[in-house]
Amino acid sequence: AHENNCLVRYFAQHGDFPQDAVEQRVLWYEDSAPWPSFPLETLAGGDFFLEPGRPKLLYWGWPTASEKGRLIYQDLDALRTEFPEVEFLWLTSYTSDDTLAEMWTYSHRIGLDKYHPDWYGLPLEEFLDRAREGRDQELEEIRADIVSNAREWIGLLDPDGRLGMFWTVFARPSVMILDADGAVLFPITFYPTNVINDVVYVHPKAIEELRAILNQAMERN
Repeated sequence: AHENNCLVRYFAQHGDFPQDAVEQRVLWYEDSAPWPSFPLETLAGGDFFLEPGRPKLLYWGWPTASEKGRLIYQDLDALRTEFPEVEFLWLTSYTSDDTLAEMWTYSHRIGLDKYHPDWYGLPLEEFLDRAREGRDQELEEIRADIVSNAREWIGLLDPDGRLGMFWTVFARPSVMILDADGAVLFPITFYPTNVINDVVYVHPKAIEELRAILNQAMERN
């Protein structure tokens, strides 16, 4: 969202994109991952900048309370114990207060409040209070999950999914592996799972492939 909530309209008027617009990159094997200039957030609320220095496995994860999330986490955490030199980062996005306010404003501009009066038709402060309540509860559950079950991971929050937009992460659970310099050894990839007769499975060879790639990252380190 930007001037008049439309980048296309801004581009038509100015011939360029706004300076603070988030570019999108599609990263493939051996691409150099562009390090975002904006910070992510630690679970304690501090800034965290992604930068080179150590190999990284990034996981846009599911809660371990879900069966799928638990099985994927078991695979990845087993790899973490094998590769202590690698940073294992668990990322979760959330919607900031500023963006919630923009959503409310835009819904009124296009008349969406008339179709959803019980939500967008609320006064702004009441809308923000309700939206924050659900968001903050989910964030607290995520923090508790990572702190309790993934203490050795680096838990990070991605306000408004800016990193997700920057690196074109559209789905979770997804994994990406970078070497110490930021070269992509494993592009952003949906973790392979399946449900057979109501039983959740992760692909048995997924951990083997990731192990081989992490070994490659350590050879380059």
